[in-house]
Amino acid sequence: MTIEFPRIGEIELLSALHDTSSSNAAEDQNEKLQLVEVVFISAAAIATYHFCLFSVLKVVYSPVYNKNDKTNFKKVAYQLTNLSVNFALGVWGFYQYFWNVPSMKSVGIVERVNGFPQFAIFGGLQVGYNLWALPIGLLIGEGAPMICHHLAVLCVGSISCFAANGFRYHAPFFFGVVEISSVPLSIWNISKVRSFMFVNHSIMFAGKKLTDLIMT
Repeated sequence: MTIEFPRIGEIELLSALHDTSSSNAAEDQNEKLQLVEVVFISAAAIATYHFCLFSVLKVVYSPVYNKNDKTNFKKVAYQLTNLSVNFALGVWGFYQYFWNVPSMKSVGIVERVNGFPQFAIFGGLQVGYNLWALPIGLLIGEGAPMICHHLAVLCVGSISCFAANGFRYHAPFFFGVVEISSVPLSIWNISKVRSFMFVNHSIMFAGKKLTDLIMT
């Protein structure tokens, strides 16, 4: 991604964005209500998926579950959920970024700031994702840096989702493509919590070793 500075005259246009009111207030309000629905539906869907994963882990590893700290299972279910959501966002982000996002040279800076409302859903999904992740992270004892990360994404995602000047042109990359980098991190975090998932599972064990190699 190249860095492009404002062209001559665009500084004034950017300044004027703050003084321009929307002529379609009713339509804008309807779009925001739809995005609010996206936020809460995505948070509920991720929470349901997380609960299902936790329930499956309890059944599959029931002998181990009954003998060990149950918090570890909660952490593993949490990281598996992160892995799945990050992978899904990353794949969708790749698709949108490489097929539907026009070249930066073909789009003026003003349009990049206040245009592309179709990409506001990325911000909505990130807000919903972190609305789920924040309380669960507090529940399982996530560190302060990750809690701050969740809060920061809630703020930035809300700007992209609900603000008139939300820089949504960049949303597929920063809220989508970048999430792929969290997939190996989730595997790494799972391996740090417990090794019970990798016992007698050669494929998962190989995946853990590969992730260890990447992360070291």
